[in-house]
Amino acid sequence: MAIEAFISDIHFPVHEPATWNLTLRLLKKIQPSIIFLGGDILDGHAASKYPKDPAYPHTLQDEIDVTFRELSRLRQMFPGATIYFKEGNHEQRIPKYTHSNAAAFSHLKGIRLPNLLKLDDLGIQWIPNEEKFKIGELWHMHGNEVPVGSVYPARNLYLKLGVNVIFGHYHRSSQYLDRALDGKTHGAWGNSCMETFQPEYTFHNIWTHGFIVVEYSRYGRFRVEPMNFFQQGKMECFVYEGKTMVEKIGASIAPVREHKLVS
Repeated sequence: MAIEAFISDIHFPVHEPATWNLTLRLLKKIQPSIIFLGGDILDGHAASKYPKDPAYPHTLQDEIDVTFRELSRLRQMFPGATIYFKEGNHEQRIPKYTHSNAAAFSHLKGIRLPNLLKLDDLGIQWIPNEEKFKIGELWHMHGNEVPVGSVYPARNLYLKLGVNVIFGHYHRSSQYLDRALDGKTHGAWGNSCMETFQPEYTFHNIWTHGFIVVEYSRYGRFRVEPMNFFQQGKMECFVYEGKTMVEKIGASIAPVREHKLVS
C-alpha cells in the first residue's frame, strides 16, 4: 500500500502560512510515501504579464528563496518520501518571460527553475507541464493543460479526458464520478489551494484551502480523500481523528467597514 499527498497551488510567497503549517502537521500524522506537488507551488508574480503594483513587496528572488526554504523544510520532515514537482502555469511564467524578453538566455541551465530551486539537491523530481504522468490508475495534472473553465471543473475535465484524473489549478475542491455501462466507475478530483484568500488582484473568490490524500492498493486501485480545511474566526481548522487541529491565520482577513445606522 502507498499513501500519496497531492498538494497544489500554494503560490509561495503569497500563501496562507496557517494552511501550509496545518498541512505539514497533518502530513506528519499521515506519513505519505509519495508527495506530489501539483503545480503553482511558486507564484512567479514578477514574471507575470499582468500589471503589477510597484508596492508589491516580493521580488522573484524572494519567491525562489521562500519556495526553496519551504521545500527544504518538507524534505527534512519526510526524508524517505518520493517527492514530485509538476510544473504549473505559474512556474511557466518564468521561462515564458525569458523567451519573450531575453531569448538568448532561454537555454541557460542556471536560470531554469529546477536548478534555481536546487531540486536535484533536495531529491525532488521535476515533471514538465506538458508531460503526462500517472500513479496506478490515476492520472496527475496541474489543470491548465486542458482548459475547462472554473464552473464544474471536475465534471468538465472528466468529460474531456474520460480517465481517472486528479488536478489543481482552480483552487476549489471538486469531484465528479461516472459509472459506465460495463459497471466500471471513473472520476475526476479537483484540489483546493493554499494561497491567501485575498490576493491583490481579487476582491472576492470562492476558493477553498486543503489538499488530497490518495491511498493505493498494490494493483493501482485507489481511494481519494479530500482534506478540506475550514476557517473559524482567525483560525484555520481541520478535524482529524475526532480532534480539531488549528493554526492562527495571519493578516489575510481584510477589515470590514460598516456604516452604522442610527434610529
